[in-house]
This record gives sequence, structure tokens and C-alpha cells, in this order.
Amino acid sequence: MSRLNKILKQVLKDEISIIQYRDMQIEQEENTQYNKFMQNFSKEEKLGEGTYGIVTRAFDKKRGKVVAIKKLKLDNCDDEGVPSTTIREIAILQKLKHGNIINLLEVKYFMQEKKILLIFESMQCDLRKYLDKNQTLSLNTIKLIIYQILLGLSFCHSRRVLHRDLKPQNILLNETMTIKLADFGLSRVFPFPMPKFTKEIATLWYRAPELMLGDDNYGTGVDIWAVGCIMAECLIGRPLLAGDSQVDMLFKMMELLGTPNDNTYVGLSKLPHFKVTFPKFQGKDLIEVIPVLEHDRKALEILQSMLQFNPGKRPQAKELLKHNWFDDIRNNF
Repeated sequence: MSRLNKILKQVLKDEISIIQYRDMQIEQEENTQYNKFMQNFSKEEKLGEGTYGIVTRAFDKKRGKVVAIKKLKLDNCDDEGVPSTTIREIAILQKLKHGNIINLLEVKYFMQEKKILLIFESMQCDLRKYLDKNQTLSLNTIKLIIYQILLGLSFCHSRRVLHRDLKPQNILLNETMTIKLADFGLSRVFPFPMPKFTKEIATLWYRAPELMLGDDNYGTGVDIWAVGCIMAECLIGRPLLAGDSQVDMLFKMMELLGTPNDNTYVGLSKLPHFKVTFPKFQGKDLIEVIPVLEHDRKALEILQSMLQFNPGKRPQAKELLKHNWFDDIRNNF
């Protein structure tokens, strides 16, 4: 046999070995625990994708209903292992069982595939998509939305949990307008006395002024501010404060509410990002910005109470639930 023929024979043998190896890999993959588990689901459709994985909706054959599946790929986490946001979300959602908080049904970890699956109850859409589709909401619809957000938030706070990332994308709803708080990846359990927390939380447009000013000793007021921003967005059909930086956001807040001082906000001048050179805005009447509030003074009152520069003046969620704006719907919950 010539040298060339020997080489060709060896190449052919190697190629056959490679094909056999690939076939073996495919067979092993098909028999993994992950794939066996996923046989419990049908009609799977992709809903979204993020840094660590994807979210799908599928029919759960065991439960006999549609569920949402958050699939996290741990090989995208470098050497960090399970993302801290995932650990936090799982731990917190396992202790928060409430009708207005998303229900985590099951957690599955697949070591071989480096995947974690979080199985949630399925909701129709998030509030962001709902607002995009329904540009003008009635005041009564907005009232139903805000009341349920506050119900869920009041429960969180009663269990000493700060959500810290409330925004329309993290508020879910279904066909019956049941509202659920979701995405607790940035949440924290707070003890007493309040510890120092990281300031880099919450999406910029819904971030409370104390966070912009560098306060690391914040509390439940950061969530209340976010609810105020969400309520305003429901009323006007667009974000109330859409700045492109922390400084821009601060100036927009001051332009709307007036520039605070140590008399209106005790300890303001001691905050890391406070500047005596801040422009002195007088503030605006909220009715100028949100004209529909002229027809509902109770709605105006509750929104003003949430959107206050001084976090100490913002009511607690449980106090807001007692506001007379909600008198006509309270018995429905």
C-alpha cells in the first residue's frame, strides 16, 4: 500500500471516529436529566432573553396548566457560579407567598448541563407592554393597578423585604387584571437598625432621589417613590422622569418638585452627592404635568404623598392602602 493510500485510510478512519463520537454525544445529550425533565412540558415558546438565559412559556403536563420557565445558563457566569441575583430571588420568593407577588412553583438544578430552571406561574404580560398597547387608561383601572401593587409591596415590607427595582417591566398582570410583583433579583432583606446598602439599584427612571444623592442608609421609601413614578406613567402614558444620567435625573426631580434644602429634607447637605451649587428650582404643580388629576383630587393627593423628595415624608405602603382614594375598591380584595 502506497504512503498516500495509508494517509487517506487513516483520515477516513479518523472521520468515522469523529462521526461516531458526535453520535454518542447526541445520544448522551438526549438522555440527560435536563432533557428528561423538559419532557414534562409542551408547546414551549420564547418570551425573552437576558444575560444569563431565557424565559419561555410552556404547558406543564404535571400541573395541567401553562407556566413560565426562567432558564439560567451558569456557563455564562464565568467563575462566579450561580448569580447572586438568582440566589437572592429564590431565597426571597420562597418566603413571600401573597396573591400580588409572583408565585415561584419549583426550582430545578442540573449540574451536568450547568442550568437552573425557575418555574413560575404564567401571567399574560408585564405592565410596560400593557401600557404600550393601551395608551390611555381610565382612572379606575389605574386605581386597581396601584392598589394591588401596594398590597404586594406592603406584604414585602411587612416581611422586611425591599424590592428595590420596581418598574413597569417588573409588574405582571393577567386577563382578569390581577397584578403581581416580579423579578426580585435586586431585593434585599433589611434588619433593624437599617444597615448601609449599595446605592446602585433600581432602574434610573424609577430611582428615588436619596439614591441619586448617595444615601446608603435608605429604606422602604425607595419602593414608594417607584410606585409614584409608575402611577404617574399610567396617568400620562410615558415615564414621568426620563433622564439620561443621575445628574440629569436629579435636575428633573428638582424641576418638578422644587430644589430641597436642610429645612425640607433634614440631613440633605451631608449626603455625598449634594452640591450647594444645585440650581434653585421652584417646582411645578403636578396638575400642570398631569392634567387629568384635576378631575380626581384624591388621586392627586396620594401621588403627591409618594413623590416627595424627603423619604421620611413618604407614607408606608400599609398607610397608603388606607387612603380614601381606594374606598370604592377596597372590599374587592
